[in-house]
Amino acid sequence: MDGWSTVFIRTRVGNDVWSKAVAAGRFETKPIEEVKLGLGLVMKLEKGEIDKNRKIPDERRNFGVNKALWDPYS
Repeated sequence: MDGWSTVFIRTRVGNDVWSKAVAAGRFETKPIEEVKLGLGLVMKLEKGEIDKNRKIPDERRNFGVNKALWDPYS
């Protein structure tokens, strides 16, 4: 394994799929609290993506998306 990814489960179906994949040994998991940079870094990276997204609404419209991403921190 080369690195880690952060997975946020948003639905009951997603939780079921994820739980089955973990139980089958497809993924190694670790609580976010045990990760050195943790949730703070994930939130900082996400905020950067949201800010970048807001600066390019015309490009998003050309791509077929008519609004910027929702900012969960505002």
